Amino acid sequence: MSYKVLSYSAPSSGAEQRMRRRVSTVGATLSSLAQWHSVTRTWKLFVMLLAVGTTDMVAAQTRAIPDSSAAMLTLPTDNTALWEGDGPAFYMYTDRRPKRGLAPAWNGGRYGFVRNGTITRWGVIYARFHEGIDIKPVRRTDSGEPLDEVRSISDGVVVYANRVSLQSSYGLYVVVEHWWNGSPYYSLYAHLKTISVRVGDHLRRGEPLGLLGYTGRGINRRRAHVHLEVGLLLNKYFQSCYDDYFPRERNHHGRYNGFNLAGVDVGRLMEAAAGDAPLSVRDLVKRTPGFFRVTIPAYGLLDILRRYPWLSPQLRGWVPDFGVPPDLAASWQITFSQSGLPVQIDALHTETHDLELEVLKPSPAPYSLLTGGLLTGSGDAPVLSRSGQRLVDFVACSPPELLEFR
Repeated sequence: MSYKVLSYSAPSSGAEQRMRRRVSTVGATLSSLAQWHSVTRTWKLFVMLLAVGTTDMVAAQTRAIPDSSAAMLTLPTDNTALWEGDGPAFYMYTDRRPKRGLAPAWNGGRYGFVRNGTITRWGVIYARFHEGIDIKPVRRTDSGEPLDEVRSISDGVVVYANRVSLQSSYGLYVVVEHWWNGSPYYSLYAHLKTISVRVGDHLRRGEPLGLLGYTGRGINRRRAHVHLEVGLLLNKYFQSCYDDYFPRERNHHGRYNGFNLAGVDVGRLMEAAAGDAPLSVRDLVKRTPGFFRVTIPAYGLLDILRRYPWLSPQLRGWVPDFGVPPDLAASWQITFSQSGLPVQIDALHTETHDLELEVLKPSPAPYSLLTGGLLTGSGDAPVLSRSGQRLVDFVACSPPELLEFR
């Protein structure tokens, strides 16, 4: 018996629609072996439980820090203008000419579709998505060099530090993993001048990790800022899919590549942290409207659900450490926000052999403008673009075969 790579395509999409089928975990491999030998369901579940004990070393280290409350957040610099209601003093502006009908330049430092504004017959459309927030410095030298210290927004562990500016549009950046309410979330601090931490360092809320700077693409000393993101890790096995899409490009950042981190509205998260009703990332994601959804064949549990089982209503109350629910789904229906953030994943019992795409709120405006290029077409004729297909594959990607049965 051998595992093969299966593929599927969206009808008349014209875009590459591929889905790699590989053995997703040691547990999945043992489950298949159990089926091969026709043992009972009890024994199949038992071998799964054994397999789940195989854990990632970094995850094991970060679990040493107790879960933090999502309310225990702080801003990463001394700039607290956001909590004082002064957006222009908090957000770093983008270089664009003022134009009647468009938001002021500082709005481009916020999270969301806030850039590349165009006045169309369908109204004002901001076609470029900004996945984090850009925070202005509050201290500079006489020559304009920023002096602000950048600090961790919550307790966590440094899981990545990029020390080669030219290897990323983020420039020098640090990723910190936080465990909030049983799931790992990732804060990213970009365009740093210097980095003062190492991978494995345990940080407390407000502890320094570097200096604000202007490294990376599209930024200069005048617009020096720290770019802050908070997001979900899409896939532990990101590298195998990255190699499929970028066979000639080296991935310098491993699983902490920006393609593999789906950012939430960190500005809203920070605003809520200062008020009487703090917001958890989980609640924030659940309140994010879905824009389109895809249905794909199910070949085992999606890796993202091992970290965020709350994304699936069918996994409510399930604890990842207790093995994979048997016969959970014949297909997965993944709902994405306008920007491509997975906001819900439903386990369906009906099979599908092709990728199915549906826009939840059809619009006459070009979907390429509304989704940052994830979709093309308009109205009732949406098409998943290559970048949209890449997003789906990054969520659904599975690791190389661990064992092959012949």
